Amino acid sequence: MKSTISVIVLTLISSTKTLVKADADNKCNESKATAKIVHSCPKTAREWNEAAKKKGCRNSKHSCTSFEYHCVMNAWGNETIEVCAPSWSIVGMSCAEYNFGGKRIQKDKAETCNTCPTTYLSTESYKYQECYVMKSKKMPELQGTTESAIIRFIIPEHNISSLATARSQELNYTHTNSENTPIPLIIRIYRRTIEENRARSEEYSTSTTIDSFEEEKEQLTAHI
Repeated sequence: MKSTISVIVLTLISSTKTLVKADADNKCNESKATAKIVHSCPKTAREWNEAAKKKGCRNSKHSCTSFEYHCVMNAWGNETIEVCAPSWSIVGMSCAEYNFGGKRIQKDKAETCNTCPTTYLSTESYKYQECYVMKSKKMPELQGTTESAIIRFIIPEHNISSLATARSQELNYTHTNSENTPIPLIIRIYRRTIEENRARSEEYSTSTTIDSFEEEKEQLTAHI
């Protein structure tokens, strides 16, 4: 009995070490500086190669395992991101996404991609346009007048139940128009539960999840 328990414990330790090593191999600190929100991603190999050449990832200095062009969703599924990062195997009929907090390409654990194979490289994401179509389901919706607006995420029906327990954060700030007249705007961003955040991120610490949320909130508000 004791020997069986010992084997199980050793197996768990070994598996944990493997996961940690994989995360370490995939994390790329330099990738964050190259991340840029774009309107859309390439749809063909030719478009992908042209965008990759323009981005120039392979010519950039880095200390990562590799530095390849990517155009994928962010971890919140509401923006398409161009970024230089190590290529990664996406397993389990999932889409590729970029995690700002983890500084890595990872698979989207919250959504299933029906047209994706069981395994593919993240640098081939353009082949699976279903992943980018999902963006339209979660785009911020602008309501109200030019003087006051509320922006909130449109959540797919199967995520509506999570809103009951999700926390919301409000950011009040002043936007100045061309006449330098202050225009108050209210942005309401529904924050996912910690459980959902963990499911969408390779970072399993609450602090990292919160950091990732704050960073992506800044990305969104900067483009309003």
